[in-house]
Amino acid sequence: GIVNQAQEAVELKPFCYYCDREFDTVKTLITHQRTKHFNCAECGLKFDTVTGLRVHMLNAYKKTMKEVPNAMPGRENPDIVVHGMEGLPKGLVEEKTRKALADKAEKDKAREEESRERLKQISAMRAAEARADDEDKAPPPPEAKRATPAPPARQPLQPPLPPAYATPALVQ
Repeated sequence: GIVNQAQEAVELKPFCYYCDREFDTVKTLITHQRTKHFNCAECGLKFDTVTGLRVHMLNAYKKTMKEVPNAMPGRENPDIVVHGMEGLPKGLVEEKTRKALADKAEKDKAREEESRERLKQISAMRAAEARADDEDKAPPPPEAKRATPAPPARQPLQPPLPPAYATPALVQ
């Protein structure tokens, strides 16, 4: 259904069941588990699983292992056998997937809001630029026209009439 499709869209990084640390690859996770959680405190031997360490402790030192070394509270039970990402309790994987989906949705929403804000800023800048361009091209406002005196009207250029043709009304 829809939930499965959404879960497929989020890929969990490999993580250590015992201490919840995340890793880039399963190989580095397994190396971490061998070194930190399946390592014999007595002789330094490293094992692939907690079962290997338990058997070693029993056979070599006659000790019963009650807790996985360096495990966080609630995850120290040596009866839960985890190797890399295999053997993880199902509920834990589902919980981590739900959390990863929620984190992804939150990040996507924040990214969407940031994009919307950037678009608003770009639109506002473009509108301001357009207004500035329009002001440069527009004719001056009417007040400015009135403030400039109009040039005198041109009189047609005609040579003066000889005195014989001058009429008394025109001569003063």
